Amino acid sequence: MNKAIPIYNLLSQLLERLPLHAEEGPVRECVAESQLLDHLATGDDGPSRAAVAVVRRVFEAMALLDRKELERGNWAFVSFPASLAGRSLIATLAQPGQTLFEKHYWEQDSGRPDSTIDEQRALLDELESRREKHHPGHAAVPVRYVHVAWGLVRLGNRFLLYQREDKKRSDVKKDFVFPGGRLRITDLPEDRQGPDALRELFSEDSALADQCLAATLHREMDEELGLQSGTDYTAERWRTLNPYKKVEGARNNHALSCWRITLFFIKLTQEGELRLLERIAAEPDANPWFTLADLESQSRPDGASAFIDALRADFGEKFAEEMAKPPDSTGTNHLLTKETDSIDLPAAPERPFGRGKTGHEKPVLARLSRQDWELLLLLGWCARDLEVSANPERVVVLGGGWIRLRLGEDLEAARKLALTMQAADLPLIQFQGDNLRLAVTPENVYFEEEMFSYGFNSGGLSGKGTISLMLNAIETAYGNLKSKRLDINVPPQLADLIQAIEAGRNPYRIPVIENAKDLPGQNRQSITLKARALGLRTFLRFPENDSPIITVPRHQG
Repeated sequence: MNKAIPIYNLLSQLLERLPLHAEEGPVRECVAESQLLDHLATGDDGPSRAAVAVVRRVFEAMALLDRKELERGNWAFVSFPASLAGRSLIATLAQPGQTLFEKHYWEQDSGRPDSTIDEQRALLDELESRREKHHPGHAAVPVRYVHVAWGLVRLGNRFLLYQREDKKRSDVKKDFVFPGGRLRITDLPEDRQGPDALRELFSEDSALADQCLAATLHREMDEELGLQSGTDYTAERWRTLNPYKKVEGARNNHALSCWRITLFFIKLTQEGELRLLERIAAEPDANPWFTLADLESQSRPDGASAFIDALRADFGEKFAEEMAKPPDSTGTNHLLTKETDSIDLPAAPERPFGRGKTGHEKPVLARLSRQDWELLLLLGWCARDLEVSANPERVVVLGGGWIRLRLGEDLEAARKLALTMQAADLPLIQFQGDNLRLAVTPENVYFEEEMFSYGFNSGGLSGKGTISLMLNAIETAYGNLKSKRLDINVPPQLADLIQAIEAGRNPYRIPVIENAKDLPGQNRQSITLKARALGLRTFLRFPENDSPIITVPRHQG
């Protein structure tokens, strides 16, 4: 039996026989694969056939060879640059000790410069993006599997997000994710942290990864938010998303990856909530709050964007419905939770509060300064998750209705205001350390009708109409309390009623209204429930034995 020829010799001989191509024009050689095999014949042609088959497949993958000629059993490069690429690759493989990169190029160490990491990321991105794009069945297999635990921290209508690992990269457009992260080998029990575990984790359905994701969550919550499991929060597993595949990855851990993301509900303790709010106050830019609407669009009005593509892909059209399911994470209960505790914040410092169940409100007067009144409105806006452009020198909006006052004199004034409100039997302000919020549950916080205005458009022939309800903006020393508009479609009979009231006519003398069925009920279902989401108790009131009235003034102009 002949001694096997070293692979370097086989590749060198193959390099000599690769077909040539003219530098300009279509002139080229066409070499039969059988001729290449004859040239490499060694008596035992197994290694030769293997070498030729591997090189052919590599050249095919790189689209260097003419496909029609290959079908005829011939090799011909499609162009002169293609022949250069093929020769460069085989010349590299045929030379012992030859590499395309420096010796330690791909090794990971703490001293690796960012320029090298960026270069590696670009190489991997180009390679993997092309592999995915040109897969004949559009089903390229991932070469990286990532098992992720996300913690859903929800205060009111806002979810806490955290800045991504690749936050400094110019090409990263979606820069925030939910707290949590990917499983590491060190999250496994100590006796499972060896090489054998790697094979078990290299799967989208890894049972070992699934068992250890709670440890991943606890580690990440500590690293990212400074929260300790048990002391600061508890976690309840919710669901695991469908596999999500994309060419992605932080830094140079970049490839066609498969993510399996498991979501956990986070319930904070009172101590944990205080610690979290303190951290947010110290690093507000790294820990932004996103409303449900922000998450649905994956961006906030200020341009901050969320990398929750896997969540959007899994929930689809039911995204808003599904994301309404996580319970509130607060560890501090509101002090006033009954409907009879409902409060109307006044439209001016000298005006009374309204307190009590809708329809049975009683006026309560408290002695408020302008500063007191502005602070209460700020707290009301935050309780209702309305947009606030806060004065950064005085206020940090923390989420869940909580704010932090930066100036000592403001905090002292707030504590005095709390005593004033208690003396008026309105214990409206709740403190947690130096943070404060309204003590009333958000759904029971309302604003006096004079703070609203409206426009009305009749529906013409359709008979329906549209109310454009506006909570008007208020400028305060703490910042601008932004306006909020809500468009409400109303059925024909209510549209007729509104038009009659606007015209100063008695609506009950109009037959179509007089004969209408249950106008108060129609009002509750089509207008009141929607208006209350904006902080207005009711748009239309139906006093007993009297004509209905519109509670808010019309837009001017």
